[in-house]
Amino acid sequence: MYDSFHPDHTKNSTIYSHALQYNRICSDTAEMNHHLKTLKADFINRGYNPMIIDQYIHRATRISRGHLLQYKQKPEINQVPLVVTYRYNPQLRTLRKIARELQGTLHKDERLKSIFSESPFLAFRQPPNLKSLITRSALLHPTKNGTYPCGKKQCKTCPHILTSDKIPIPDTEEYSTHGHYNCSSSNVVYLIQCTKCKTGGLNIGETGKSLRKRNTHHRFTITNKKLDTPIGNHFNGPHYAIKDLRIFKQIMIEKCGKTN
Repeated sequence: MYDSFHPDHTKNSTIYSHALQYNRICSDTAEMNHHLKTLKADFINRGYNPMIIDQYIHRATRISRGHLLQYKQKPEINQVPLVVTYRYNPQLRTLRKIARELQGTLHKDERLKSIFSESPFLAFRQPPNLKSLITRSALLHPTKNGTYPCGKKQCKTCPHILTSDKIPIPDTEEYSTHGHYNCSSSNVVYLIQCTKCKTGGLNIGETGKSLRKRNTHHRFTITNKKLDTPIGNHFNGPHYAIKDLRIFKQIMIEKCGKTN
């Protein structure tokens, strides 16, 4: 699409290179014109300006086919590449103009003149595209079903994680955990178990944030004796204290699943 984030010269050169390819391949002029007509319609459907399309098609077709079929020696490029750390966007095009205007200043120094005999070639980092956003550069490692500690040094949730792929619920049945989860997992249904309770006190909750952040909130309610939540009320009971925080364990049941 012409309204994409690519540089203008990249989009315009796409027209030119396609038209040049038809001029090189097609030996029959009528057949070439037919393909160029289809090419123009395709670019128009993608938002390209018809005048720009005609300009680059005419530029490509005025070169003789015999000249295009001849082998060309690639010219030596003496431009020094300067990699700009910024991601490309149209507003950075002014940097090329500034580099050309300062070329005379560089040539005042003999050493710099020998290095930058021509204006430097500016290269930008590629901005994120759809491919880079939805794919990974490396394959994911195989994972096991169940809930596991994240292993981060400063994580205060890891000590409370019960590593298991089964969730036994007293007087009901045993549930299986589908998928691999840890303290950093979000959008989960979780279960808190108090091992000090003889009845195996259970509390099921859900959170859209990471389990680590949710656990921080639970610890806050216990530390500050907040009795308006089930967790705060339970662990601030007469037989419990903040030290008992270590005895409850959290089990992530199923991502985006239902509670039972």
